[in-house]
Amino acid sequence: MKTKINHLTWLTLFLTVFSIPAHSLEIGDEIKLMAPDGKAQDHMGYSVDISGDTVITGAFGAGVNIFVRDGDSWTHQSKLGGDLYRDFGRSVSISGDTAIVGISEPGGAAYVFVRE
Repeated sequence: MKTKINHLTWLTLFLTVFSIPAHSLEIGDEIKLMAPDGKAQDHMGYSVDISGDTVITGAFGAGVNIFVRDGDSWTHQSKLGGDLYRDFGRSVSISGDTAIVGISEPGGAAYVFVRE
């Protein structure tokens, strides 16, 4: 029997496995990242990427959120273009200080952001 796992579950699982030092990992530890202005219907976590201590998450119609880890905690660093297009954040990727955000409407595009 196959189990369907949504994107937020994958994000939680990924952060649980890779962001907590092995010596402090206990069953039940998890980290849940939430946008400060998020709503249930935003689908935050539809697309996710991580680079070092930075996570980028895409959410339909609610923009893209970037979180940064400092020690054992994650803080919301910025929000990118939530009102550009309905599916802004359909795909996201981050490497170092450069993030790219994809949309499929109208006609498709990719937006590149560089952290200063």
